[in-house]
This record gives sequence, C-alpha cells and structure tokens, in this order.
Amino acid sequence: MTESDRELLAVVIGHQIRKVRVERDMSQGELATGIGSQSMISLFESGRQLPYPEVLCLIADRLHDESLQEYARQLAKDELTWDSVSIANEDVLLDILQTHRGRWHDVHHRLAIRLCEYFYMRKETKVVQQICQLLVEHTETGHPSYARACFYNGSTGLLDADSKRAEHWLRRAEEYADTLDDTLLGRLWYNLGYLYTTMDVQGIAAWHANRAVDQFYRLQDFPRYAKSLGLLGAIQGRMGRQEDARKTLELAYELSVKWNADYHDRARIEASLTVIYYLLNDLDAAIQMIDRAKKSAAEVGDAIAETIVHQVLCLVLRKLGLGEDARAALRKSLSSAYNTGNVPLIAYSELLSIGHQETKHEQLEAAIRAFNVTLETPSHIEHALAAESAACLYEQIGEQENVKKYQQAALSGYRRYVDRNSMFSHLIKLLPIGHHES
Repeated sequence: MTESDRELLAVVIGHQIRKVRVERDMSQGELATGIGSQSMISLFESGRQLPYPEVLCLIADRLHDESLQEYARQLAKDELTWDSVSIANEDVLLDILQTHRGRWHDVHHRLAIRLCEYFYMRKETKVVQQICQLLVEHTETGHPSYARACFYNGSTGLLDADSKRAEHWLRRAEEYADTLDDTLLGRLWYNLGYLYTTMDVQGIAAWHANRAVDQFYRLQDFPRYAKSLGLLGAIQGRMGRQEDARKTLELAYELSVKWNADYHDRARIEASLTVIYYLLNDLDAAIQMIDRAKKSAAEVGDAIAETIVHQVLCLVLRKLGLGEDARAALRKSLSSAYNTGNVPLIAYSELLSIGHQETKHEQLEAAIRAFNVTLETPSHIEHALAAESAACLYEQIGEQENVKKYQQAALSGYRRYVDRNSMFSHLIKLLPIGHHES
C-alpha cells in the first residue's frame, strides 16, 4: 500500500467512523472508552491517521458497523486498497468532500481528482461539475488541481454539447497548462481542437490538434497519437485540404489498428475516411470503408459515427443513381442524428433530406427543421443554408411574405461565419450594410 493510498483510506475510514458515531448518538469519549483516548478518536475521524487493524476492529464492534468491520479484516490481512474501498462507494466519497468543513488538504484534492476521473469516464457530467466546483472553491489558481478541475469541467461541456461552458473552462485550463502533467496536457490540446472544429473555427482547431499530435508522439502514446491524427485529419478535410486529410487519416487508421486503439476512436477515424474518400470521388474506397465503419459504429454503439457513415452512404448511393437505397440511408442518418443530439449532424441530415422530399412543402419542412435546430448555435453555415433554402422554397410556392425574412436570416448567418473566421469582421462593422438577425 502506497503512502498516498494510506492517506486516502484514512480519510474514508475516518469519515465512516464519525458518520456512524453520530448516527448512534455517541460522543467521542464514549466511543473511546476501553479503546483509547478521545483525542485518538478525533485523530481518526479527521483522517489524519489510519487506525491499526486491531483498534479499528474494536471501534467497528463498538459501533456495530459492518463496513468498518470489513475494513478492519482487510487491513489486518493487508488486503485493503484504494480500489477495493472506492468500488461501489462513490456516494460516500462524494459525501466526504461535500461535508468536509475547513481547509482542504492534499488528500482531499487527490480524492476529488480521482472522483472526477471516475465520473467523467462514466459520463456522469452533473456529478463531475459538482466536484469541479468544489475543487475551484477550495483551490488556489496556481495549484495543479485547479487546472485539472477546469479541464474536467470543460470536458463535460463537450459531452453535454455545451460549447460555451466547454470553451470557458478549457481556455481557463489552458491558462494554467504548465501545472498539468504531460498526458493531461495532450488531452487538453485534443479537447480544444475537438471543441473548435465543432464550432467551425477550423484554423484554431487545427492548431490545437497539431499540438495534441506532437504531444502524444513525444510521449510515445500511440493510441492517443492515432486518435489525435484522426481529429487533425477530420479538421483538414473541413478546411478543404482533402489530400492532406487522406494521408493523415490513413496513418491514423493504420496506427489505431496496430496499437489496438479504443474502438470508439477507430470508428470515428473510419467515419472520417468515408467522408474524405467521397469528397475525392474515390467511390470504391468510400464503399469499402463505409462497410467497415458501419460495423465498427454498431459494435461500439457510436451514434455519431453511425450518422456520418449513413450520410456518406446516402451521397454515394445518390451519385450511383440508386435513389431508393439513398433514401433508406438518409432515414437512418436522420434517426441516428437525432439520437446524438448533435446540432451540426442533425442540420446536415435535414439539409441532405431536402433533395429527397417529394413535394415542395415537405422540402420546406425539412429546411425549417434545419433552420430551427441551428438557432442560437455556432452552426452558422448550416443555419444560413437552411434559411436560404427556405427563402427559395417560399418563393417557389408563392408565399412572398416569408421570402425576405429568410433571405435576411441567411445573410445574417453568413456574416456571423465571416465575423468569426476572417480578418474582415472589423470592416463589416464599419460598412453601411445593416445587420439582420435571424
């Protein structure tokens, strides 16, 4: 047992002793009678000392508590470990942090970070946010735990598709990046790259993704290196650098197979490759990769990868003149897109569906759905395309009163994109061209 584990176990056992003693309406002095001193009980309850097995056994018998009795048995056999205590005791560990009064010590920071990691892996974002808030409140900004709290808080924003919260906390973590360990630093660069590509700020996204690639290559962490290459390749594709994207993604795929990377990561890489092969008009390669990506996405239950694959499949089948099969793929892409809750994917599938609707009114409904789902989101291009499509369709069915409204909304969306991604934002504000809100 490491010294770090001893300190963590002392806090957990001390918390349990105090909790049960209070429930039994027993004072520290009463508990200590025949066992030791009141100050010894106080020392245990504060978590500053791990009890000897025989002493803990006496305390457990006095309190008639099975958890403490089991801790005593394991401690006597030298079988008590942090893992054995933490499994199935997350609520107890969280209660320790929430009920602790006074200044946090290093052991509380370590406990909080371990809980952050645990609940983050389980995607329990609300719990992670609670712990991160406690960390921020009890930690000075220069402390390594502060940057970690910011990282996990921002990363839960990505899981919740809350780009504002994600950007706020990930950028805060970036301010104190020098306090992070090398692996977490690479994960920070990766998550910032992922954030900005979803916000369609591809230049900044590529810069962060490149840093993640360099970091994990330097660490010889090849599964994460492959994952970062996959992100970089997807970004290159979105920037119109299709040949670069192909080379990057094919290397990412090769490494993900060689180093047995996480299957979720491999599914995303395969999905990104289907897009690039289609854009390069390499339909044979696209179809071959679609088959692989469909299987991978289904195996790991990745709805995002599944959506992308069916979007590309729809495009490929449409180009091959297989309209009915293309519509079937489109229906699957729409279903899985809505399951993800991912706004850009939903909007893309809805926009893609416009050309497959039989009537103008059905086309208009699809355009309006894409328009509404992208309201007040960073998906400005999708919003503008939906608005422009709606304006054209309203004009075709003779409802002129809505044409100008959606034309102005389209212009506003395009301008927002330019404002965020180009050097002309300052100039636009100086020109007498008006501002149109959607």
